Amino acid sequence: ERNKVRGREEMPFKTEEFPTTDRDVVIGRGPMLAPRPVGLVNYRKAVKAHRVLYALCDSDKARVARGIVRAVRTRGGRFIKRDATGYELLEDEGKNGAFEKASQALREKQTALKGQIRAFDEASGGNVIPRKQFSDDEFYQYSLYVLGKIHGEPSDLAALPASVKEMIEVSKLEERLAQQLKELDKRIEAAAAKDDYITAGQLQAYYKALTEG
Repeated sequence: ERNKVRGREEMPFKTEEFPTTDRDVVIGRGPMLAPRPVGLVNYRKAVKAHRVLYALCDSDKARVARGIVRAVRTRGGRFIKRDATGYELLEDEGKNGAFEKASQALREKQTALKGQIRAFDEASGGNVIPRKQFSDDEFYQYSLYVLGKIHGEPSDLAALPASVKEMIEVSKLEERLAQQLKELDKRIEAAAAKDDYITAGQLQAYYKALTEG
């Protein structure tokens, strides 16, 4: 039986009484989500694909979260909170709404990422990082593309809006940063092998700047 608590509909605790799909984002902590639901795993992948864009967004960063939530819902997903008392469907707005949950996920490790981007930009002469800002609808279109790709759906890149293509390229920056770190590792090892500790020290300092911001 469902009960009304403070105007909200409290869902039964048992999964069989409240079926979910792989499109649903079930949020919770600890053993409540063991094993982790597919929808949540895919959602975390989608959030990761927005990390660089979120870091480079100058104002109204909430538009990134709004795009993700809107895309999840467009594709048939719901945001559901699970705890010891049962299930609760989340609204978009509010302190504990889907928009805020998405914003919290996007903010994770942002300080380090911004530092890495800044160090990478400075080392590249300051002309590598794009400065274009995107609209709410452009973030939504990008989120739809990301989720479609995660769900294994074919995508015609040529048919995508120009802004989405730009956002795809910007999001690749994190991969470039990871590749740069691998190359630095090799250079540090090579310098140390030659007993060139001055060069190794300089490279290690740069590596630290990239990883710690």
